[in-house]
Amino acid sequence: MKYILFILFVFAAKNMLAQSANTDRQPKTMRIESSFTSQKLTATQLAGFETRAKEKVGELADYINLLANPANPDEWRAQAYAIALAAFESPKTEISGFNSKKPQTAKAFLEQLKASKNTYKWSIGKITTEQSGSEKNGAYRGSLSFELQQTGDKKAAAFRAEFVVSKVEKTFGSSRQSVWEVQLGKISRTP
Repeated sequence: MKYILFILFVFAAKNMLAQSANTDRQPKTMRIESSFTSQKLTATQLAGFETRAKEKVGELADYINLLANPANPDEWRAQAYAIALAAFESPKTEISGFNSKKPQTAKAFLEQLKASKNTYKWSIGKITTEQSGSEKNGAYRGSLSFELQQTGDKKAAAFRAEFVVSKVEKTFGSSRQSVWEVQLGKISRTP
């Protein structure tokens, strides 16, 4: 009898702990989700998206390094191209200060790298927020500065990247929801 009571006590205690843990986690999950679905961003939420913009610059460099290496399989390079292009606000986003003397669209720049027979590598240095995102027409725009050393450069050059945090439609399972997302804008070399 004592054994049965002990087992019931253990199950009851375990059940109470599990319920307690679930109620503790639920508000945190809901707060995180509300950061992505809220109508406007708080200063704290915007700072989180600025951090995400910095990560996007680093990820872009990684995908460019995959894309611009002709030794990589064509499937990898095609996927790297698609992901790198999706990092931009638009395929027509302007990129300047690289191999071309005049500005190019993000799409043209990435296609040029994909078609190149030479290996091209980006190495990103320090990334800092230059201008915090300011709200205009329901989107937040800001800019980052970063150091970039390209294949063939003796030293890193300074660049500026704009970023935009805006609402986009995403599919989650069978439902669609409007959520905040960071994308890169114009990238240019700074003097």
